[in-house]
Amino acid sequence: MKTIFFSIVLCMTLCLQGQNSTLLQNINPRAKELKHSLNTTGDSILLSSDKMIYKVDIFNSEYEKSFSGNKYQLKIPLHDIPLGRFVVLAKLDAKLIAISLLRNRPYEEPRQALTMSRPSIESNPGKSSIQPVKIKKAIKGYWIVKIINGRLGSKRIRQMANKAEVEKFISVNEKEQNTRSGQHNKLTVWEVYNVDEFKKEIHSNKDYTKSISSVNFNVIPYYDTTVGRTSAL
Repeated sequence: MKTIFFSIVLCMTLCLQGQNSTLLQNINPRAKELKHSLNTTGDSILLSSDKMIYKVDIFNSEYEKSFSGNKYQLKIPLHDIPLGRFVVLAKLDAKLIAISLLRNRPYEEPRQALTMSRPSIESNPGKSSIQPVKIKKAIKGYWIVKIINGRLGSKRIRQMANKAEVEKFISVNEKEQNTRSGQHNKLTVWEVYNVDEFKKEIHSNKDYTKSISSVNFNVIPYYDTTVGRTSAL
């Protein structure tokens, strides 16, 4: 079960980011009963539900840690979780809900505030503060990984595609999920900003799409089989 969940990055309606961690919210209707967020510093996950939360596992291919629950509200500390991408798997009554977690940087104890103050731009008359503007990168292509699981084994399709081809893959994948033969197939799609550089990297490193960050592609998948499309960030 955990191997299946680790192979995916779950859909989110927004990206919750603290100082140290990023939590991708699961907007699957089946997950709506579990409220999940980070605290302000990003060093803990806050979980709450009207149903009992029995257990929480945090894991990837190299690490695993479990937290006992049997509560309706849990605060999961992230101080000891190493850097990287993880799946947070919460067990409710007859249901497993998965959330993606990115550990961005180690936890640091807050430093004591300096007693000496210095003038800010805002305090100087005639000057105004300039707020940074986040520029959305242009999408030059999409990277597709399709895993076809059958009785005789599995087949993996890895290719670059345009938007029209992506929509066809998604349409086929969603139809397959309603069939016995195709319900175990998996499709993941990433937005690519620099096709040439992405191809070079993926050719030399098959796990390149597991990167925490990249200038060549959006590490948060555009589409994943389990919950569908992700929202624009």
